[in-house]
Amino acid sequence: MSSIRIVPVLVLALLCACSDKQTASGGGEQAARTQAAGQHLTELVEAYWEEYLALNPLNATFFGDNRFNDRLENSIGPQFLADTLALDKKYLE
Repeated sequence: MSSIRIVPVLVLALLCACSDKQTASGGGEQAARTQAAGQHLTELVEAYWEEYLALNPLNATFFGDNRFNDRLENSIGPQFLADTLALDKKYLE
């Protein structure tokens, strides 16, 4: 289930990267604002991804990030569910 949430985030990041290339060739103040917004979104997605990997160490290992191999997730415990909900709410705001 947690892998399903990764797909929209990655798609959004790819769309953001594509829009940066298109606006960079357009020029003007609008292009600069669009690029700045794209950069902010990229930073937001990267911050979410880092926190997501820390909360889901098995997924981090699956994606080749071994920083969290000393942790095991507890996906049925109330604290894990509360932490997951808090992470999602934080980045949705």
